Amino acid sequence: MIRAFLGEMQTKLPCIHGLRAIAILFVLVSHAQFTLSHPLPEWVYLIFIRADLGVFIFFILSGFLITYLLTSEYAASGTVNLRNFYLRRVLRIFPAFYSYLLVLAGLAAFGIIPIALSHFIDAFFFLWNYKHLWDPTNGPGIWYLGHFWTLSLEEQFYLLWPLTLLLLKLRRAAWVALALIIIMPVVRLVTYFVFPESRGQLMMMLHTGADALMFGCLLALLIRHEKMNRLLEQLKKPFWPVAAALFACIGSPLTAACLPGHVEGGYSNTLGRSLTGLSVTFIIAWLLKYPDCAVGRFLNSRPMLHIGVLSYSLYLWQQLFLTPLNKTWTGEFPVNLGCAYVAALLCYYLVERPFLKLKQNFAFGR
Repeated sequence: MIRAFLGEMQTKLPCIHGLRAIAILFVLVSHAQFTLSHPLPEWVYLIFIRADLGVFIFFILSGFLITYLLTSEYAASGTVNLRNFYLRRVLRIFPAFYSYLLVLAGLAAFGIIPIALSHFIDAFFFLWNYKHLWDPTNGPGIWYLGHFWTLSLEEQFYLLWPLTLLLLKLRRAAWVALALIIIMPVVRLVTYFVFPESRGQLMMMLHTGADALMFGCLLALLIRHEKMNRLLEQLKKPFWPVAAALFACIGSPLTAACLPGHVEGGYSNTLGRSLTGLSVTFIIAWLLKYPDCAVGRFLNSRPMLHIGVLSYSLYLWQQLFLTPLNKTWTGEFPVNLGCAYVAALLCYYLVERPFLKLKQNFAFGR
């Protein structure tokens, strides 16, 4: 069963599912820590309690994969079939997303979890990233929909980026991606001072947080170029991706922690985020070039492929179990991790996989 599961979901791009697994593991560990009975050592918090880094990796991978597939279609046909693209996205995202939302609606209807109707509406229409997520007046039930800001940002990105590629062509689109990577930290800084009520959402709104996706988009637009190939050959030694990983996981957060309070936020929202994005993007490019290295073999191993394939469903359903708000046995560590896994597995087989098969009907060339 697991062999068939992995076989049908293998991607032509190596290490991608493994990188998704790393990203979701960062999220799971970060959220599970809230359900532990004893605090963890400080070094564990520094390295592993990094849900932000996990989400960042997801964004870069998403931008890369979407752009890679769109540019492949454009190179082969001279255009992009927007209708088919949006149908593929709907079949990929909507079924599992609305299944989770439907379960939450049922739990709220029976008074098991408190969620306001307005919050369901915001989530349903992918507007969550433009709401005041951390307002204490929203109540404790806000947690169960809180992770929808990432999906809202991605859906807004999906609406605009294919049109950008189609209208501006690939070369100009690459300049747009680079410009947004450079400009968006400045936009965040300006937003921080001019719109203080939005400070808690600086990384969540499309116009202030899409640079993470743009790193992946730019990589996809440059990955086939000879100059990129030569650069990766010059940086072939494992020292370079290891250094990049150490900076993203330890160096950047440690730098932020050592800075004064008012400077720490400025660094994290601008230079720190950009350097982390550059580091993660380089690691992805390096692994795509050298997938047979030790890390590449680990990322392409069956357990990592398995977790990576389930990453979307895991991301959706972990929010229900990895929280102290869940007072039932399903919220107790480590049972809650098992419950999140089982829920994700059921969601994949009962919801995701049937629609993924339909998605093939709208693939390029069909």
